[in-house]
Amino acid sequence: MTEWSLVTEVIALLLLEILLMNLAAYKTPATHSIRMYRNCLFISVGTILCDMLCIVLLHGGFLVPKAVNILTNSVYFWLTVIMSSSIALYIFEKMLEHVYDRYCIVRARVLLTILVSAYTMLVIINVPAGLLFWLDGKGDYHRGPLNTVGYGFVFIEMILVFICFARHRSSVSKEMKHALKTIPPLLAILVAIQLLNQGLLLNGIMAAVVDVILYVSFFSQRRESDSVTGVGNRDGFFSELALRIAGKQQFQVILAIPRDFGLINQRYGHQIGNEFLYSIAAWMEEHYKEAAAFRYIGVSFALVLPYSGREQAEKYVKELMDRFQEPWKIGPCEESITTVFSDLICIEDDLGENQVMEFLDYMLSLTKRSTQQYMHFDDALAEGFFRRRMVAQTVRGALREQLFEVWYQPVYAPGKKKYVSLEALVRLKDRNGCFISPAEFIPIAEEIGVVNEIFWLVIEEVFGFLKEHEDLDIETISINMSMEQFDNPQLCQSIEAIFKKWMISPEKIRFEITERMISEDAVKAKETVQQMADLGFWFYLDDFGIGYSNFATVSQFRFECIKLDRSLVDVMEEGPKGFDLVRGLIQLFHNMGMQVVAEGAETYRQADMLIGMGADRIQGFYYARPMPADKLIEFLKREQ
Repeated sequence: MTEWSLVTEVIALLLLEILLMNLAAYKTPATHSIRMYRNCLFISVGTILCDMLCIVLLHGGFLVPKAVNILTNSVYFWLTVIMSSSIALYIFEKMLEHVYDRYCIVRARVLLTILVSAYTMLVIINVPAGLLFWLDGKGDYHRGPLNTVGYGFVFIEMILVFICFARHRSSVSKEMKHALKTIPPLLAILVAIQLLNQGLLLNGIMAAVVDVILYVSFFSQRRESDSVTGVGNRDGFFSELALRIAGKQQFQVILAIPRDFGLINQRYGHQIGNEFLYSIAAWMEEHYKEAAAFRYIGVSFALVLPYSGREQAEKYVKELMDRFQEPWKIGPCEESITTVFSDLICIEDDLGENQVMEFLDYMLSLTKRSTQQYMHFDDALAEGFFRRRMVAQTVRGALREQLFEVWYQPVYAPGKKKYVSLEALVRLKDRNGCFISPAEFIPIAEEIGVVNEIFWLVIEEVFGFLKEHEDLDIETISINMSMEQFDNPQLCQSIEAIFKKWMISPEKIRFEITERMISEDAVKAKETVQQMADLGFWFYLDDFGIGYSNFATVSQFRFECIKLDRSLVDVMEEGPKGFDLVRGLIQLFHNMGMQVVAEGAETYRQADMLIGMGADRIQGFYYARPMPADKLIEFLKREQ
């Protein structure tokens, strides 16, 4: 049977070698869990090699001293229990990785230490007593009365594992549950074969089988891992939340959201950009041993940490913020990555994983738009979240029931002394009949992906209004567009189709876009504007002067008109510098062949100053507020 024993051990060795090679190719930061599993593989390999050495030496006859065979076999017996205990400890660690209460894992370590110590004493006592094995005068190997006691130790370790599993079942991952269902029956079959056939050695195969099951359970499951960073992805994060909450764990989630990361990709290319992301993930995994790191969405990361009090929670955030103040290095590339942070504490039993994800997504959107570097989810943010949810539900309901209203604000032309154009503005009421500001519901509509539907609804309403009032003495009506429309590759064809459907001349409609919108994808925006301009459609640049404005953008696009933001009208009254700034802008745009509309004129003084500067048109409450279609018709009849 010697040859068969060697064959089984060689097979086990090959399996372990394959696992080690695959683990080496597994692109993920070297976490504590990975290091533990790698140690299990190395100990298993060492145990099998020792077993093979024992087999060879025992058949060396008188050429091998008896003391050498006793030593090598003693080491093998000791390594066998070390191997099983290291695997058991790894199973404990993986089973309890979603449990912050360390009581169970500490007890498991103590009990495993006691078992290993007891077996070590038995191996030492075996040398004179021959309880495990003994060698006769010829050097032949004989089994002792306690030869199979090692299986008893393995059985005890399995009992401890299942006791721990029963206590923390709700926090155990589905991968671990699958492993715990698979390992015991396979081990029982192999142990039974071993006991029935004393001449066959299957200890190495047993270890290899368990190691393979653990690898398949925890390392071949790529569905919940991010391919770039190696840490968990959004699906993995959701699973983590579900297990923490099911186990009634108290924890903290920190979001780290890099800003302008696209600049790194532009500067170095996406490969180096990915290396920066990998470096960030690796640092998080290494620095926060007690945490689980995830690539949350896009280039943002989420850390799940145990919560032991507000002081420690704030310390975690500060450590993270301090690290991001320092540059990140990839070879010769060194970059400071501007990052904003938000965190949420989960200590309430009534929170579900879906609601936590909603809270986090809300914080993510707020943090991206905020000027603050750090935001904590408190009662005020919770109130804002539920307000946002209400508005989102109202927006969806308004689309289903066609409750959006289109109002119009007249625009005055001083040179013609009359109202020459209108801006179409969408309006929405809540369930109580109170208006929701477009500044509130439009960004929410963008986030939930329905702003495109609102755009087409507005176009239909405007075209219907124009057909109904063909004799209306108005030159143009302007309609606001967003980047969602530009993302549609069939935009030009769709626009042409709706104009033909209503038989409306392109001369009657102007489209307004903002420079913030253009900055999201300048290449696509320029291409789309050019295509539509070639078809006879004209654009206004809206909100010029609110932070993104630059003349390079204005010169690259075919804008018929520039709309000065109301903030510039306010600056105009602050002193000579503000007055000269606005007057200079108007003159500059005129020299570039563009007309100027000044928004936000609310007083006679503001209107008079803008007229004196040469503004082509003025839009604001001083002349007219936005109004529904029926009120507009009455207004225009009175004014004209």
